[in-house]
Amino acid sequence: LGILVIVVAYALLLNVLGYFVSIALMLGATAYYQAHFYRSVRRVPVMVGLALGGAFLFWLIFDQLVGIPMPDGFWRHLW
Repeated sequence: LGILVIVVAYALLLNVLGYFVSIALMLGATAYYQAHFYRSVRRVPVMVGLALGGAFLFWLIFDQLVGIPMPDGFWRHLW
């Protein structure tokens, strides 16, 4: 149920926040949830690195290599 809530939140925030921020938040929330579920050590720098590194990797694969444009969110309008 917890993962379902995380995925639904990701889907709702995708067009608002954009792909990179949404996937980073989803990966971070999933890592935190799984660490809490399995009662393992939750080191914040490791989880932030996992979320940002994973988001960059997914963006690189889908947007740059495969050529699937990802939602920019409201960030594009700020620049």
